[in-house]
Amino acid sequence: MRYLWICLGIWALAGLAASALADPLDEVPREHRAYAALQTFQDRGLVRGLPQGVLKGTRPLTRYEMAVLVSAVVKEVKARMKKAMEQPSKKEAEAELATPSGLTAEDLTMIRSLQAEFSKDLDSPAKQKEEATALKDLEKIVKQHTIKGYLQVRYQNDQSSQRAESANDLWGSDAAKNNQIKDTFLIRRARLQLGGKVSDKASYQIDWELAGPVRSNEPNQDRSFTNVRTQNAYLQWGEVAKGVDVQVGQFKNPLSYEVPTSDAKLEFPERSFALTRLLSIYDRGVKILGKRDAWGYQAALVNGNGENRWDDNRHKDIAGRVTYSWPAVTAGVSLYRGKAFNDKNNDIARNRTGLDLEWNWNRGGFRTEYIRGKDGTITRKGWYAMARQQVAPAWDIVSRYQELDPDTAIGGAAAKAARSEKQT
Repeated sequence: MRYLWICLGIWALAGLAASALADPLDEVPREHRAYAALQTFQDRGLVRGLPQGVLKGTRPLTRYEMAVLVSAVVKEVKARMKKAMEQPSKKEAEAELATPSGLTAEDLTMIRSLQAEFSKDLDSPAKQKEEATALKDLEKIVKQHTIKGYLQVRYQNDQSSQRAESANDLWGSDAAKNNQIKDTFLIRRARLQLGGKVSDKASYQIDWELAGPVRSNEPNQDRSFTNVRTQNAYLQWGEVAKGVDVQVGQFKNPLSYEVPTSDAKLEFPERSFALTRLLSIYDRGVKILGKRDAWGYQAALVNGNGENRWDDNRHKDIAGRVTYSWPAVTAGVSLYRGKAFNDKNNDIARNRTGLDLEWNWNRGGFRTEYIRGKDGTITRKGWYAMARQQVAPAWDIVSRYQELDPDTAIGGAAAKAARSEKQT
């Protein structure tokens, strides 16, 4: 009851009469009383951000445009009334409402009348079209940049008393040195990927591994989230020529089937140890890739030192893969030619040759790869064969057999690291 006249003013604005149905895009005639009223309100500071002369121009406003202006006036008046009611005295409240040149009862009546006439036009097709356009623009910006990732959690019980043969073994020499059971849950992979478009043809991708394997002789070291590193980190230009894309930065080597394929798309959590012993998954350089008809190809000029490493010699290595696809079968050939330092700091040849074959049928498939490598005078070779069969939706039985010969010149069963694996 302190300022009854203010409360009555607010009550007057709160009541809305039902407006007549009309097309919001219809023009409001220039002789309509709203023009003169809104011009007065603009002069008094109740309409902000509107260029001078719009209400006196020659182009009539649409009902929707008029509704927006009336809504702005109502919003400003309510804000002033709220501020006035917060004043400690009637005199100060009146002073607040008088800024800049008074707000009369006739003004409130006119505002209420205009609000009743135009308020429903704010929900017009024009407004809906405007909001839809703004939403599409926002979606376009969001789709240009994406963040995604995946997580692989594992339980491992390792009772081995001999040194692991696989470079992917998380325990390395711990089990061999301590001959102890490793019984633990661990995070095998925690990948985070940021990617997006820079322009119509240029894009980028950056991948981080947040929980990679740690090779340490400390038996009690926590091996989860302790080896954060960058993996993919490249810029890509699409269609620099017909069917040709270019990547620059750190990327997956174009060798074999498994190396360039995402971990999330492989049947086993670990790649074949023949491939990981003989090939580097990531390297730095420039790569071209593309597909034309049944042919696919990738070729790269790289440092040859692997992931997150500078080149340590004056030579650049060449890597490439060519594939040909039939309806159910794909065959590929990989080639790598490079040089590396040996333990005497001399350059030695580092060459790799690979063959791969994949056959897919309705609910299953078969794949095999052979890799042969030569480092100086040492020749290594390995291969694997893998088969899968779907037994229920989202459930496959997968089996893999693999072998690695670390030095073909020695021979004998003791020199050959052979292992078979079955996983479902």
